[in-house]
This record gives sequence, structure tokens and C-alpha cells, in this order.
Amino acid sequence: MDKAKKTIRFQYDADLIGIKGWNDIQVYITTWDKEGGEGAYRGLTKKPSMWMFGALDTKGPLILDAVMLTL
Repeated sequence: MDKAKKTIRFQYDADLIGIKGWNDIQVYITTWDKEGGEGAYRGLTKKPSMWMFGALDTKGPLILDAVMLTL
């Protein structure tokens, strides 16, 4: 991650995940939150509060931000 350039770089070996290359590949990137640096992933509750995210489906996927990239 380069804060000054506002970029995040990730590198994966295409062969290790069963693709020939990265052309025309879509990548779905998501973020979530942990409690403290080494804490557990923050859970979902029916009612949001200062330290908890609220959701109608508390068993749903933990996605705070998401972006789909086509390479």
C-alpha cells in the first residue's frame, strides 16, 4: 500500500489459482474491520452501535467496502 500515491498493489501467481494470465480477469476486492490490531473480526448485530455494524441479516457476508476490477 502506498498512501502517498493512493494505491494498493497485490501480486498473485496466476498458475497457482488455475488461470493462464490476468488479461480480461475480474477481481472482486472487499474489506472488513477487526477489533483492535490483532482482534477478531467485528461482528454484525441487528442494532448498530458505536463499535458494532448493524445488518438485517447478521449471518450475511462481512463486506464493508467492495470494488470489482477488470484487468
